[in-house]
Amino acid sequence: MDPGWRSAAVYRAIPKSPQRKAVSHALHQWEPLTVFLSDCALAIENNLTQQRTKPVALGHRNFLFVGSDAGAHRLATLYTLMGSCDLAGIVAPWAYLRDVWDKLSRGWPQSRIDELLPQQWKAARTA
Repeated sequence: MDPGWRSAAVYRAIPKSPQRKAVSHALHQWEPLTVFLSDCALAIENNLTQQRTKPVALGHRNFLFVGSDAGAHRLATLYTLMGSCDLAGIVAPWAYLRDVWDKLSRGWPQSRIDELLPQQWKAARTA
């Protein structure tokens, strides 16, 4: 297609009108749109990414009240574990944490620490 049609469409719209802004925006996004249409592996929306980052965004206010840098580090560790449980498909992350903390408190060997990771833990439970 002739690339000149894109700029011509923008200049035919009334200046500073919502239509001109919409057409201009669509034309500036033309390259990403054509990449999306040429690769069926790309998702049409980013809902999954937004769902994954929403708890962190909501937690920003809570992070102000963790009390100290050490408390913030512990909270970040807990968020990471909960996110890993979610990605591993663990429906009851508190059961996972309870089991892992129990094993660690009883002297779980350092050489087998990988077995306590969410994916391996779930695989051992389902086997």
